[in-house]
Amino acid sequence: MYIKELKIAKCKILNDLTIKFQPPTNSNNVVNVIAGINGTGKTSLLESIATGFSDIISPKDIHLTLNKEAERKRKKNLMEYFEEKNEQVIYFASHLINLFGPVTQLDTGYNFIYQLETKKILGNAEYYIREYILAHERNSHEADPRKRTHAAIDKFNQHFQEANLLTKLYDLDSKHFNRPIFKQDGSDIPVSIDCLSGGEMQIYGYIISLLILNPSNSIILIDEPELALHPAWQSVIMSIYAKIGKNNQFIIATHSPQIIAKTSFKNLILLIKNTDSHKIEAIYPKHPPSGIDVNSILCEFMEADFIPKEQIELYRQYRELVEQRQENSELAKKIKQEILEKEDSTSEFMQEMQFIIRLRGD
Repeated sequence: MYIKELKIAKCKILNDLTIKFQPPTNSNNVVNVIAGINGTGKTSLLESIATGFSDIISPKDIHLTLNKEAERKRKKNLMEYFEEKNEQVIYFASHLINLFGPVTQLDTGYNFIYQLETKKILGNAEYYIREYILAHERNSHEADPRKRTHAAIDKFNQHFQEANLLTKLYDLDSKHFNRPIFKQDGSDIPVSIDCLSGGEMQIYGYIISLLILNPSNSIILIDEPELALHPAWQSVIMSIYAKIGKNNQFIIATHSPQIIAKTSFKNLILLIKNTDSHKIEAIYPKHPPSGIDVNSILCEFMEADFIPKEQIELYRQYRELVEQRQENSELAKKIKQEILEKEDSTSEFMQEMQFIIRLRGD
């Protein structure tokens, strides 16, 4: 199951909008990235997809064009068809950070629309991790119970190697209902998941949720996966997601230049506001950015200044004085000092000014 085209008649600020998505190919997962400034309806778009599927038997304002096999089944018992195929729509809303609610029971039965509950994300994560480890232990042929546990823990930690996290799953605490415990590299102090950093909690919570659901042929919606993540983790998070399950279509909304830089321009959708019609429109880049560095992404895809406007104005003033051979004037020295409060004397701009001065040969 995947979305080929999404048509929205009206959903919050989105009106008369059509968006096309890249489908998975050869049973591989595909990641579609939606970018745009605040107020362009990225979250509304994800919500509209979930709403559209929840009303899929009799769609109203939102129409989803599915792949042909699913389309033929629509007028029959479509929900039964989806359950038979174990196809799902999994929706990760944003703002899940630092919310902890222990969970002792969880319905892991089939749900067509699966939205994580904000206040239970970390409690679910603990439950999922425990079940993940116990399930791998049950499927092991190793006679030694401790070796079975360690093998399962090693398998769990392998999913997170790419992120190079500061912590690893260490064991299940048999004295506290097999609660997962973690240890930081070089430390012997065990900690529970609610004691980890916000970024680590988010990564463990999201990833283990997908691992335990093990989706296939499904649509996975993620709003702002970069929340609370260091830029280094942002650059690899979608690569970790994309290794879970098979033939899934990921659709994510993001502000992260690191995530955008790792996305093929063919899988990138930019939402912009038309200044004439005031409607939100979808733009599909026709070529890659001039570079995949953060500055290029910010400028070309995110409509953001990668150098503060105040600094650009100081550059302009100082450049004028240098071109007028007045770099030793009191005004030039004052402006230069203001520039150097924000950047080093070896910065690209300052090196350029030094080169101009040397080139004059005064």
